[in-house]
Amino acid sequence: MGAAKGCLPWNKGLRAAPKGRYVVRRVVGHPRASAPNHGVYEHVLVAEAALGHYLPEGAEIHHVDGSRTNNANRNLVICQDHRYHFGLHVRAKIRAAGGNPFTDALCGGCHRVLPRMSFTPCRGHLETRVSGRCRECTAAWQRNHKRKDTRTRASRRIRRIIRLVLSLTAAGVAVSVEA
Repeated sequence: MGAAKGCLPWNKGLRAAPKGRYVVRRVVGHPRASAPNHGVYEHVLVAEAALGHYLPEGAEIHHVDGSRTNNANRNLVICQDHRYHFGLHVRAKIRAAGGNPFTDALCGGCHRVLPRMSFTPCRGHLETRVSGRCRECTAAWQRNHKRKDTRTRASRRIRRIIRLVLSLTAAGVAVSVEA
């Protein structure tokens, strides 16, 4: 039997990495092993060897250089949770764009690195303390998503007349409507 299309065969725990994917090793009995092939990501095994025990629940591994196949100890950072891991990626994006991750933020609208003072404060974003868009992009988004009044002038006039008739009948005034 051959390997599935696009995958390398499992040979005595050797490395297997389809293009653009993480390197996987075959380890029987590992708690993170996948059911059918007993596959465990190699970066997890390297991190666990450095720690001396299995990774705690929820821990993630970050590749410093961004290469999924470079599993050297100096290239791996063990993150306690997804939030910390995501924060490392955000800081790396800001650095790559020429900014300082401690004083600047990346706008999700115009994709520019700007000082944090250019963003509206936001308590929901605990990592950055600023919203995802700069003030200019936020104002543009609010202008474009403002509720548009689609009613015509005639329909507004009819609604006004109906409200007047309803208020008069509620007050006990007899109203007759002629066509």
